[in-house]
Amino acid sequence: MAKLPMEKEKIEIVLGVFLMFLSFFLTFLTVIKVVESNITLMFLFYSMSLTGLIVGLHGLYTLILAKRPSEEQ
Repeated sequence: MAKLPMEKEKIEIVLGVFLMFLSFFLTFLTVIKVVESNITLMFLFYSMSLTGLIVGLHGLYTLILAKRPSEEQ
């Protein structure tokens, strides 16, 4: 069970990357006019991309902190 926190960070990174790629793909479909463009969808896609970036970076940051040796003074 000690490995569970490390798995949580990896899941956060994968979720962040997935959200960013999904947002990119949906925005691309809007640009080539497969999906109708409106301000609500564009805001949703932007929010997905920003959320993915934040979640992914948080997972990466906590993974780096978890692997770092603790400095005891």
